[in-house]
Amino acid sequence: MTQIPPKSDPKDFANSRLPEDDRAFLTDQTASGDELPTQAFYVESEAIADDKEPLLESEEAAIEPWEHQATPRKSGWGQKLNLKTKAAVLALAIGIIPAVAIGSIGYYAASQSETRQVFAAKKTQVDALSQVLTNFLAERYGDIQVMADLSVLADPRLRNTTSLQEKQARLEQYIKSYKVYESIVVIDMKGNPIVQAGSNDRPANFLEKKVDYYMEVLKTGRPAHSQRPSIGEHPVLEDLPFMGKCKGK
Repeated sequence: MTQIPPKSDPKDFANSRLPEDDRAFLTDQTASGDELPTQAFYVESEAIADDKEPLLESEEAAIEPWEHQATPRKSGWGQKLNLKTKAAVLALAIGIIPAVAIGSIGYYAASQSETRQVFAAKKTQVDALSQVLTNFLAERYGDIQVMADLSVLADPRLRNTTSLQEKQARLEQYIKSYKVYESIVVIDMKGNPIVQAGSNDRPANFLEKKVDYYMEVLKTGRPAHSQRPSIGEHPVLEDLPFMGKCKGK
């Protein structure tokens, strides 16, 4: 005959975990009401909970409340692009950026080269014009020396005996021969014109009018020149006075 063991009562199991004094107290108080087993079960549950090992601080920190947990980031525009699109954009950047950079460098180099060429051409023109003007003044200086050495002008005796018309004819001949003069005038040390040919727009007395190039000749004793507006094809140097070789002066 098989004997079926009696079912274990939870109350007995809970009481078995208590000390002997508490167990006896609970046994004596069993008949007084139904609350004691509940208290016994509560004490047992609390004792069992106390038997658990406490969590470490690192483990407690790892378990964050759900409201403190970071929410997942929303995917941005760059994350939405697939690999094929990113590869296409990268290929365009690799192809366009170097081309633009090389083109910009080439344009800058060409612009600088063109600027240097223009500057060099302008400088060549200025140098050529300066040389032409220097040669022109040197020729005029030689002409004046030749005119100053004319006997009818340099020699006081011949100057006084030669008529004014003859003197003017000699100067007119120079104007026709050289074809670079509009007028020629010979002035004494007092500023009075002795003889003149060509245009007759000279002052009656250069000293009184304080004409700049005449005053410079008196001050320095060297040839002087001035430039003024002129009507004609060649509005270049107009007046080149020179101190003639007069005896005693």
